[in-house]
Amino acid sequence: MAPTHVYIVGAGFSLHAGLPLQAEFTKALLESPTKVAHDITPLATYLGEFVHDVFDHNRAATAKFWPELEDVFTNIDLAANTGHHLGRHHAPSDLRMTRRVLLSRMMSMLHERFTTAEAIKGPLWVKLDKFFKKLDVNRSAFISMNWDTVIERRLLALRGVNLFDYKCRAIRAGFPAKGKSGTEPRHFLKSGRRLMTPSIFWDRRASLLSKVRSRNTSMAVWR
Repeated sequence: MAPTHVYIVGAGFSLHAGLPLQAEFTKALLESPTKVAHDITPLATYLGEFVHDVFDHNRAATAKFWPELEDVFTNIDLAANTGHHLGRHHAPSDLRMTRRVLLSRMMSMLHERFTTAEAIKGPLWVKLDKFFKKLDVNRSAFISMNWDTVIERRLLALRGVNLFDYKCRAIRAGFPAKGKSGTEPRHFLKSGRRLMTPSIFWDRRASLLSKVRSRNTSMAVWR
């Protein structure tokens, strides 16, 4: 069934699920969580050393004085992908590890914030759940500017939706049950709830937007 409503969501949408806005993202990244089993101090120390070496920042600099994360990733990618060093201590292989450290911490931080908000169930969380409960999942599509999985997790929890079409011919992975061998047949997803995220090429998003504007389709922006 073709969608009649497209929701374009940004950081304000995920704020309802306890996730930080852009201005607070680096601070949340460096904060040590209080209710998790692992200590992120080694990761924060490692990243602090990297920022000190490459951007000439004080090792103890708080998030307020850090460069933009986009600048950090851009410098890492440009150097690592072309075989260049960033200073004598950061070879391409080291930079790829730094990138993995950053991504790992980002994913864990987003998960920590989400589960904390889920346990508290404050006013913003209730408002978010109300939206998903009333959503016509068969006629709705999302264009997300966020890296998190708030949409997928709430649709799964509240509506039982576990198939998503990311409009990039992604192949759904299957994992065998314990004690069994084999995987789910590999196939291109033909159906599922439409969802586009930052990991999808920007030209595909622009193409979809142009098609949406040319039709009689309702659009909502959550800021």
